[in-house]
Amino acid sequence: MTPEKNQSLLNILAARVGTADWSRWQINRWQWYDYVRYPIAGTSALQYFVNPLGGTDPTSNTQKTISQTNIDKTRSFGQTYFLLEAIRTHINPRPKPLQTTAIAEDADLLLSDQMQTWSDNLLNLMQSGVLSVEFGSKDYFQVPKPFQMCPPGFGVDAHEHGSVQTWGSFTQQNPEAENIYRVSPVQLIEPEQNVDVKITFPAAVVPLAQLTSANWLVDIGVIFDGYIARPLQ
Repeated sequence: MTPEKNQSLLNILAARVGTADWSRWQINRWQWYDYVRYPIAGTSALQYFVNPLGGTDPTSNTQKTISQTNIDKTRSFGQTYFLLEAIRTHINPRPKPLQTTAIAEDADLLLSDQMQTWSDNLLNLMQSGVLSVEFGSKDYFQVPKPFQMCPPGFGVDAHEHGSVQTWGSFTQQNPEAENIYRVSPVQLIEPEQNVDVKITFPAAVVPLAQLTSANWLVDIGVIFDGYIARPLQ
């Protein structure tokens, strides 16, 4: 982080929380993230930052590891100040070894076998939903079509074919880092402030149901990108 950027963020903190010896504080780039499993039957809403590290994902009924979340408390970022600079969403199909046994152990399975299903369903998902963000029980953001408006800004474009006669298309979110949803001015989230984040879908719309009903496992993530401020150790 440049000295100018560091000073700008410290000025935001000073304006919001008053005077302090900010020379004893450190500011680091940080991301808070949470991934939840998309239910087989579809859903009307996905809730985020509810089940912390070591908690149980309500869909998969498995313990959440550091690959799914890095929060330690429900609906809270703990005893830190967090300066929110960007919001990302991430549609994350689980890698083949972490899929269901039928898929993980199918030596002949190719992505191209499911290309049409993947593309159709992911396209439906990316045209759906509303991301709602509340801090302290107050509305701060409502973003329609968040998978388009808040892309991850990272990822790979993977193509696969079984023979020269096999063709297909592949749908993915925008991987270009400069096109993410930026929060301007940055939003300060204070220690222990209640964080309520969800993606809701229109009634009876289940954009991934066909895909997940075929036993494919898909995690949907929300990532808060910014800077964390905490006292020096």
